[in-house]
Amino acid sequence: MNSPNAQATAIVSMLQALGASPVESQELGYLRIEAQVPSTIDDDLLSDLFRLLHKASDRYGHDFGKDRTSVVWAEINTPGSGGQSASLPHTSSIVGRPARGAHVVLYTCTADAESANRTLAALNTFAAAQGWTVIHEAYDLAPLATSRRGRAGWRAIERALRDGSATGLIAQSEQEVASRSADRLSLRTFIIDQSAFAVYLGAAPLPGPAAVWSGTYDLAPGSVRELRVLARVRLSMRRWPGDVDAAVEVLARLAVNAVTHGRPASQAPAKMHIHLSFTDEGNLLIDVEDPNPSFPDAQAALNGERGRGLRDARDLGAELLWFLAPDGLGKTVRAVLPPGEGLA
Repeated sequence: MNSPNAQATAIVSMLQALGASPVESQELGYLRIEAQVPSTIDDDLLSDLFRLLHKASDRYGHDFGKDRTSVVWAEINTPGSGGQSASLPHTSSIVGRPARGAHVVLYTCTADAESANRTLAALNTFAAAQGWTVIHEAYDLAPLATSRRGRAGWRAIERALRDGSATGLIAQSEQEVASRSADRLSLRTFIIDQSAFAVYLGAAPLPGPAAVWSGTYDLAPGSVRELRVLARVRLSMRRWPGDVDAAVEVLARLAVNAVTHGRPASQAPAKMHIHLSFTDEGNLLIDVEDPNPSFPDAQAALNGERGRGLRDARDLGAELLWFLAPDGLGKTVRAVLPPGEGLA
């Protein structure tokens, strides 16, 4: 599927089959396709869509509109157009719609000034390659868990986006700006509300496993379907080169196991916490935390000798382990999946 026309036709046809009304626009150097995705879309069909976008587009994304609608978009480079800005890297994550000739701000949050200056220099080089004008750059030397309001550097960046002097934000990773999932959703809403865009290069790994996605969900069967959809979207958009289908199924098995066996002794309404991350070697770590520290016959279960769910996870290629929470009031079951060969 090498022709831009063939790629576009495949994407448009798929979106139409899902009940969406895709809109195509020819930009300088690329063709853009976007469509509002129905909220009732089946998770298997959604996974098919993201597999196609992974193969048939040069960039793609999943944005929230100002009215909280869900919009899928894809961009396909068109040859021979001349004068277009350099292509955004496949590792980048994009919120909003990058504009040619935009005025942008650069930001990083790290532990020392030397690392901050090195990152800002790389962001400057990237912005220049896109034909963007950098009007301000800032950094904060603070833990990533520090709220945005508590960062002087970020407040300067936010002012430039609010007053319109900048319409784009460039950073190494979204996690540097907002470390928690709820904060990242708030950040994306802020970017969209300013009619701005953000590009996160995602090239330099953070110390330790790099967070992909985390969230807290009801310890109930209804959460498992939601987890399947969200995990597939997150891993597809991050272009993890492993078996995404297997990873989604492993997460589902661990979540079902938590729902079945992870309730606290009090039987009060409870939550499970999901955390996905990458190691430097590209392994995917799937952590499912529940509020019950008890794990009878743990080793037998992890070896696939007791119960079907964890045995299925092992059969899907996962290495399994578990550990107690630091306060002893809960536990985490972890699955480790290798990057493998990825999607063809």
